Amino acid sequence: MIMKERKTPLSILTREALLRRLPLNHAKSPDIIEDLKIARAGFYGERHLDQQLCYLPENDYSILPDLRIIHQNKPFQIDTLVVTPSFLVIIEAKNIVGTLFFDPSSKQFIRTHDNKESGFPDPIAQVKRQQAQLKDWIKQRQFPPVPIEYLISISQPSTILKTSSNNQELFEYVLHAVHVPEKIQSLKHKYDHKNLLSPNQVQQLIQLLLQEHCPLNLEILKHYRVSRQEITKGIQCPACENYAMLRAIAYWRCPVCLHQSKSAHIQAIKDYHLLIQPTISNRQCRSFLLLESRDVAYHLLSSMNLPATGAGKATVYHRTL
Repeated sequence: MIMKERKTPLSILTREALLRRLPLNHAKSPDIIEDLKIARAGFYGERHLDQQLCYLPENDYSILPDLRIIHQNKPFQIDTLVVTPSFLVIIEAKNIVGTLFFDPSSKQFIRTHDNKESGFPDPIAQVKRQQAQLKDWIKQRQFPPVPIEYLISISQPSTILKTSSNNQELFEYVLHAVHVPEKIQSLKHKYDHKNLLSPNQVQQLIQLLLQEHCPLNLEILKHYRVSRQEITKGIQCPACENYAMLRAIAYWRCPVCLHQSKSAHIQAIKDYHLLIQPTISNRQCRSFLLLESRDVAYHLLSSMNLPATGAGKATVYHRTL
């Protein structure tokens, strides 16, 4: 059973918003586009893994996608965690095309694609570190010690996996996503002789992991050294993409292409939450949307059903992405 939804990560949403709001041909755009490409590829690999895990029996496995836990002031992030009463499985998803050769000497994945070689950091070291951190996290919360296995899921079926002849055991935990459910089932046969966690402890463990999940909040402007003054304000037209929409009585109208929209402000407010800060006041909304009317700004913010704190002019509306 999937215990929480895998949402589009902020690493994608913030970069998409930044590209929307930067002037054309901005000096940072190529870097943002390349980073966005990598983030989207990673997310695709994770979603592809989710599709394969749906073939596992729902009642036997609890699946927690996209966990990020702060432990001893250090974060560790797990693409997918599978929880059972007798064992856990950390799954790291990789979306890499071409031929992958794992060099046991250099501890590096070497990818050959389009006659070019490139190196990737060792994902095995990555999941072993996650394994050690999760083991310690579980121990400190006084759960019984439970075996933690790890797998590296390769999303592209066309990706060829290779290693040296004396390192064939690599393929016990580095495998294509389509084979991950079968591997997890084999682990169940290995460990199912003894349930180390009671049903109540399994639920407690899952609830603690969900409670302590702490998504990475990337300060995107600081990351790319972009100032707030470079961010384009206003309402973007969904049709022609110009930032020229004007407020009519109950809708937005683009003077360039004459397109009309009742909801064009929603993306603008989301962009503010992603790029500037996770809260927005009436005054900040008017400034960013280039509005004059406090009543119109109040109506727009209220209609989005955003969580709000404070009262009167001190009211702020919180991000719900």
